[in-house]
Amino acid sequence: MDYGTTEIGVVGLTAGAFGLEDSVEADFGSVSLLESSFTSEIVTSLDQAKLRFAPSLVCTVVDGESGSSDCGAGVLVGVDQTIGDDIGRWGFEIDYQSVGSRESIGATAFLDVRF
Repeated sequence: MDYGTTEIGVVGLTAGAFGLEDSVEADFGSVSLLESSFTSEIVTSLDQAKLRFAPSLVCTVVDGESGSSDCGAGVLVGVDQTIGDDIGRWGFEIDYQSVGSRESIGATAFLDVRF
């Protein structure tokens, strides 16, 4: 579960059109975001490697000027392999989420060597 909030407050702008300029202020207030997810992980061993598959259910609630709430799904796929006689490991993950009209994809790679 993740929660965040920010206070945007009053923003001053200089608006210009047709050769005229004027100072304008707009009060944007605050915005809060709550995200909750449930993930189940399946891990399969392949010799010295591990294959990970993790589907998830995700719900978000945005509270602000035009609040919204949506639910969606995601999936993470990853590979993790041991190097030599456990002197280290390497791997990568690809993570995809679709919640409402928002889609996100991320990738992570790592190399961990003990010395």
